[in-house]
Amino acid sequence: MKVEFWLLDVTYGVKEDDVLLWGIDGKGKRVAVVDRGFRYYFYLVPKKDSDVTGIIDAAKAEAGDNVLGFEVVKKKLFGRPVEAIKVVCRNHRHSGSVAKRLSKIKEASILEDDIRYSDRYLIDNDVVTSGWHEVEVKEVRNEWGYAVDTVYEALKPPMRSDKIEAPQLRTLSFSLDYYAPLGSSSQETFIATLSVKANGGEVKQFLAKDDDDREIVAQFVKLIDQHDPDVIVGYGSNSFDWTVLLRRADIHGFKSSIGRDGTKPHTSVYGHFSVAGRAHVDLLNHVERVPDIKLKDVTHAAIFYGIKLAREVKPVSLVEIPSVWKDEKEKLLRFSRQKTELIHQMSIELLPFFIQLSSVIGLPLDQVAAAAIGFRAENNIMRHAFKENELIPKRKARPYFPYKGAIVLSPEPGLHENVAVMDFSSMYPNLMIKYNLSPDTLVPKTVKASRAKVNKIAEVGYKFMKSPDGLYRKLLRDLIEVRRSIRNQMKKYPHDSLTYKILDGRQKAIKIVTNATYGYAGWIGARWYVREVAESAAALGRETINRAIDVAKGAGLNTLYADTDSIMAINEPDKIKAFEKRIEKEVGIDIKPDKFYDTVLFTKAKKKYAGLKPSGEIDIVGFESVRGDWAEVARETQRRMIEMLLKGDSVERVRSYAEGVPGRIKNKEFPIEHFIIWKTLTKPVEEYKARAPHVYAAKRLFEAGGKLEAGDKIGFVVVKGSGKLYERAVPYALAKYDDIDFDYYIDNQLMPLVERCLEVLE
Repeated sequence: MKVEFWLLDVTYGVKEDDVLLWGIDGKGKRVAVVDRGFRYYFYLVPKKDSDVTGIIDAAKAEAGDNVLGFEVVKKKLFGRPVEAIKVVCRNHRHSGSVAKRLSKIKEASILEDDIRYSDRYLIDNDVVTSGWHEVEVKEVRNEWGYAVDTVYEALKPPMRSDKIEAPQLRTLSFSLDYYAPLGSSSQETFIATLSVKANGGEVKQFLAKDDDDREIVAQFVKLIDQHDPDVIVGYGSNSFDWTVLLRRADIHGFKSSIGRDGTKPHTSVYGHFSVAGRAHVDLLNHVERVPDIKLKDVTHAAIFYGIKLAREVKPVSLVEIPSVWKDEKEKLLRFSRQKTELIHQMSIELLPFFIQLSSVIGLPLDQVAAAAIGFRAENNIMRHAFKENELIPKRKARPYFPYKGAIVLSPEPGLHENVAVMDFSSMYPNLMIKYNLSPDTLVPKTVKASRAKVNKIAEVGYKFMKSPDGLYRKLLRDLIEVRRSIRNQMKKYPHDSLTYKILDGRQKAIKIVTNATYGYAGWIGARWYVREVAESAAALGRETINRAIDVAKGAGLNTLYADTDSIMAINEPDKIKAFEKRIEKEVGIDIKPDKFYDTVLFTKAKKKYAGLKPSGEIDIVGFESVRGDWAEVARETQRRMIEMLLKGDSVERVRSYAEGVPGRIKNKEFPIEHFIIWKTLTKPVEEYKARAPHVYAAKRLFEAGGKLEAGDKIGFVVVKGSGKLYERAVPYALAKYDDIDFDYYIDNQLMPLVERCLEVLE
């Protein structure tokens, strides 16, 4: 029989070589499809003039019974034909040891042994997560106790379906607040509150009893078992929540086997927590990569996504929890409830996009939010390379050699009114297509090629074959054409229809993947890293922007600023339209207004400006007020000054406001958390040689019984005293408010940020 199902997650059997496809069928039932017909493989690539038969004989002797067979196949490597030996493994768990033994064969190199088993299956069978498939199956007994309605065995690999609407997913949003008097993740920490919201239900809350979180952990595990969510959503859950939950479960002796296969959550390939058969999504992973969200806490992120409740929330900071826990538990419960509601509402906004991105690039839903942009792009390239019969290179460590990047012109400092921001449409992908920039089309310097057959990048001198089409040209053309087709389809549906929203999410996902390919070309961790490709694209980008500036001048536009693939100019509609037409004709790439500002404030520095949108929203780029390593008292002052300037307050009034802040500091009008400076420990404290304030603060925290690891943040304040600055850095949890050195904050935190705003207006 045939079953249609929507694929949510991919894992593999604990003891067997089974591939487990977890999904939801057309009737809304949760299913597991077991595919026993797939075998892992990798390639031996003989070196030039090596004896293929001799290599196979040597490989057979080394591998023994762990290999099912060897097959000589014709492949391509960076576009060049090669003869490769396909090594089919008996069991994928032995593939690493097999590859290690075969690496002794000096006449050949090994490729594709570093591809994960589940990824190999998805790529080879053109199966995509977050998409519908049809598969011929037989129903089998659920002897493994999987938490699904039905288990099937696949008789053939699944085939993709044209169906695009996702099934009704069961989601569970959660957040926790922990009691940490030392501001650390020490064993003494306990969960103070935990709130959970299932879609269609109310927020359920749990409070520790007499500093004991045993019941909280038990109830959380029970809720997951009862609701059986497809998607578990958190905010910061990868960086802390799961670690705390699992640790507390171990301390209390609870089983945390909440995966549908009976396993507990575990750290997976992108540093995220994976829950088998479900998708765990940490929204903070996504928010951290959205440059328009300047402050990354859940409240500001929710405001960005237009969630009204966010403006009513009064956050309780980590600093406040110990005192609130003792005296105002209701306040903590209220914040926990609101935070969970925000996470739930943000998931409604973001999950449809994640689903489309997952189906476009083939990464499971839980990995899409966690994976860096480079890995997202690479997974898409890997799938495309397989279809082109291209071998997938190894990822390897390599030194970084800087090259000249995108052009950024110095702005005209001061306030400017009525400004348009004009962006090129996928500028770098279009340039890569136009000049066939790709790792497999680069002409080595030692090879002579006819001028008629190559594109020479004038500024850097590199040459690329005009034909045949390179891997990147084919990939990017396909992406751009698919996106164009989707955008045409969208015109057939009302904007508020479900189909329109699905298609819109898909075209946005494709746009992100398309633009990410340029960045991938310059990423030293890329499998297909070829520096000349990235350097050439950057050179063409600079040439294009310079040409656009010249065209703008010819059109009478007053250009204020240019950065990477956009320019800012005074918004004069008739001149902008003439400018657009000339760009399309002379450069060959579309440029359109992307946003408008009523007022823009430029400093003397590049990449540092603020703009007021017609909606009243303010964009702040590059200023210290959107960085976490400055004290909030200084950041908030700078933000307020920027807002006042953009909204028309006089320089005198703004200066008067700023001059009043030192007095308010000395009058103790700001809480202690406004003086905390946060820094990240990039390595274990004992490895630091420099006497930095945050390192010294971390050492003090250790001495008091706290615990921090590489990657954790340490919050400290500067106290009064005559010693060096690092000697006066005290963890906020150990500091007394009256000991804070207010003069330090005024002179070294507040005034530099105030001057950044006022210097361009003097």
